[in-house]
Amino acid sequence: MKLGEKELGVVVSVDSDEAIVGMYNVTNGASYFMDGEEVNGIKVGAYAILKQGRNRIVVTVLSEKVRDQLNTINSKEFDNRFHAQSIQRIVKVKSQGVIKDGYFSVTSSVVPMVGNVLVSASSDDIAAIFSRGVNKAESVAIGRSIMENQPIRIPINGFFASHIGIFGNTGSGKSNTLHKLYLELFNSPYGKAALEKSSFVVIDFNGEYGSGAAFKNCGVVQRYDGDTNKIPIDENILFDINTIKILVKATENTQTPFLARALEVWKEKQYYKYVPMEIGLLKKCLTSCDIDLIVEWRRIAEKILDSDNADCMAVLKTVKNYTNGNLKYDNGYINNGDNFDENTKKYNDLKLKEIENSLSSRIDEFDLYDSFFYFVEFQKIFNAKYAGMQLDWLNPVVERLGRLLRSVKRYAEIKDSKKCFTKGITIYNLKKINGEYKETFALLISKMFYEKQKADSTCISVHLIIDEAHNILNSFKSTHSDVWEDYRLTTFESMIKEGRKYGFFLTIASQRPADISPTIMSQIHNYIIHKLVNDKDLQMLGNTMPTLDAFSKSRIPTLGKGEAILTGRAFGMPSLIKVDYEEYSRPDSDDVDLIEAWSENPEASK
Repeated sequence: MKLGEKELGVVVSVDSDEAIVGMYNVTNGASYFMDGEEVNGIKVGAYAILKQGRNRIVVTVLSEKVRDQLNTINSKEFDNRFHAQSIQRIVKVKSQGVIKDGYFSVTSSVVPMVGNVLVSASSDDIAAIFSRGVNKAESVAIGRSIMENQPIRIPINGFFASHIGIFGNTGSGKSNTLHKLYLELFNSPYGKAALEKSSFVVIDFNGEYGSGAAFKNCGVVQRYDGDTNKIPIDENILFDINTIKILVKATENTQTPFLARALEVWKEKQYYKYVPMEIGLLKKCLTSCDIDLIVEWRRIAEKILDSDNADCMAVLKTVKNYTNGNLKYDNGYINNGDNFDENTKKYNDLKLKEIENSLSSRIDEFDLYDSFFYFVEFQKIFNAKYAGMQLDWLNPVVERLGRLLRSVKRYAEIKDSKKCFTKGITIYNLKKINGEYKETFALLISKMFYEKQKADSTCISVHLIIDEAHNILNSFKSTHSDVWEDYRLTTFESMIKEGRKYGFFLTIASQRPADISPTIMSQIHNYIIHKLVNDKDLQMLGNTMPTLDAFSKSRIPTLGKGEAILTGRAFGMPSLIKVDYEEYSRPDSDDVDLIEAWSENPEASK
């Protein structure tokens, strides 16, 4: 027997993996003291240990009842001969596994036997159950077990090298739990190396991590909010046809091939060196007397040129139709079939060289957003002239592209891929971003880190942490197109199905697990479940969590604030825990104190 271990009862009968234990009278209290420490007594749902030689059989308490030794009447109710000192407490337990040499394993090879002694689960036993024998240095503290009041430690490797799900209703404590997990990791003996060798990316929809309070004293924390600090986006992620066609809802048969070709040529022209090509396009339109295309070309050029460079457009503005479909301008006529080389008078009269120089000068000053958008504008004319497309077919998608690029430009800046990825903690606060584009940025950021880790694993691991994950991982249709919805879900489902082999792990927190894609839910390895009361949420958890037993599931609707069920591949058994509350370094997720807020003298309300 271990030092200080107290015998609580003895097995009196066994039925398969269940046993009946007769409890000693001295252990009938709710708690008792052992070695100066208060230990919770045996109760329904708690873990206990049956000693069988070198094996310590882990059992859970299923039920308990009492038997009155002086009551000989065969009745379910006590009669008037009940005496307090004649009660015998009977406990029913179920075998769950065995601890041998400090390691826990789920097995049916060891079952209870009559005469086995029941003892309380020690802190070492609890550590073995949850950490599978991992030592203290290789685990982090998260809280205490509710039933046994023993410290709970989470194995670093088994837990953080996995996909993690944290679920609970508003106010249940899930934000504190999410933050506590990583705060303890960063403060562990492995924390410094983790921050130097891995990336921890937080996508924060509600701005709970926007202040400096979260992850205080955890080294340098990069924060982007799209306002005072614009979000860096890898140009290879944004200027990708698969991304663009989805975000602008391009049709597959007409608009997508148009955008794909425009993107390809724009990159071939090194993003900026396309003005000579557009001047050549204008000359062809002038030669063939395409007045509608000339007017459209002029409209685009006027948008590019500011007032200081607008004089060069004066003569071109005078070009118009005259009889027989030919063109005229202020100083002469443009006959069908005329060539426009640099030596012709018409070329000089229309100041095409001046226009070319002015456009080149302006476009050289553009960022990639404007450079690409105006190139696509000119490509409308090219496709209308040479591919037989109508401007009316292309104008809608170009307008949507313009809105997209303007919105992205408002909140983000395009950077070289090497400047977009940093090790340590990076927080993307999406609170200030227009609601229509929050999902867009969440998708772009997630895809950016996933593709980078997939192509070049300069980081040991990337941990993508999404708070309020139902905003981006929901399985129902939103205001976006079906193509967008399919692409969004396919992207994240690919991350969670294939990410582990690249060292890419998701941690998601949500108040509505039923709204999240079932495919994503089924790929989560470890769960922390706070209070949930919605039947659909509970059903989803029951369908996707093979390690959740019936007793633990039944407790989910009655959990208090900060209480949770911990289960998954990293743990031997599910357990009820109380997550430690982080007093100082925590996210901005506290409930509003109306008494204090409405008090004329806030100090008086304390």
